[in-house]
Amino acid sequence: MLKSKILIAIFFQLIFWSCNSQVKKYNQENIQNFYDNINKVKANSIEYYTIRNMYSHYPEKFSLDSVESHIAVFSYLPIEKHNSMIEYSCLIMKDKKPVLIDSALYDKYFELNLNFNCDTFCKMIDINAINKGLFPVPDINDILYLSDCKLKFLNIEFFESNYGNYWKIQNKYNRPNCLGKWKNGYSRGIGVYKDSTGWKKMYWVMYW
Repeated sequence: MLKSKILIAIFFQLIFWSCNSQVKKYNQENIQNFYDNINKVKANSIEYYTIRNMYSHYPEKFSLDSVESHIAVFSYLPIEKHNSMIEYSCLIMKDKKPVLIDSALYDKYFELNLNFNCDTFCKMIDINAINKGLFPVPDINDILYLSDCKLKFLNIEFFESNYGNYWKIQNKYNRPNCLGKWKNGYSRGIGVYKDSTGWKKMYWVMYW
């Protein structure tokens, strides 16, 4: 019961950060939670997943003043008791306008959210893009819980992805058939986008 309460507390803390884009006033507890969460998602990728160095593209050092938010879904449970077989981390930092804006970016990538249990999931993703062989990147609006705007990546600085079951135990959870070969897989990268407060850089890892 205590462990469940801890997980709920962390979940709402992350939502609070993601929905407020103004300058953060970190107290000591928030700072500790932030670093604990970063360390936990990195540790989980080693414990749960066979692909190594999933977080090697994350910055090693940075100022908290440059951090916009860290949104993550992760488990404290042993892998055999993992209740979703989904994990992700999105570290969002303030940035400047990129030198290059890729107007054809979404000719190469499709937006993937991980709400596989949603009844309308297959209506929320671009099935044609999946069938064309495009690669998954995070749906920014889903990650940030945005419903009144449509943010998109304008440049991808780093990307790596592959489909397949790379969990250290068999992933028996059902995924929607519309995902095709992407019923299991991973995606990690660095993308740049712009919201109402300026340019942002998202470092992400997601595996399912």
